[in-house]
Amino acid sequence: MAFQVENIPDFLELFDRKKHAIKSSEGCLSLQLLLHAKNDGIIFTISVWKDEASLERYRKSDLFKNTWQATKIYFADRPEAWTTSEY
Repeated sequence: MAFQVENIPDFLELFDRKKHAIKSSEGCLSLQLLLHAKNDGIIFTISVWKDEASLERYRKSDLFKNTWQATKIYFADRPEAWTTSEY
């Protein structure tokens, strides 16, 4: 996600408030936040889910909707998301 640099402290505070609830969501196996090594405005969140159904339940939850609503005000550009699988 690309953030306006001045908004990163607010986003990190939001993430810290929400991460336990996200990690506690049914089917969430792990959650990480990674900072881009050379671009201060880029932050990645990586979550691992038991299965697609667990991820979809989370995406439809009030927790996701409220967190996303609060997060998107900090963006500098359109966010990207990918679903991956192991090789």
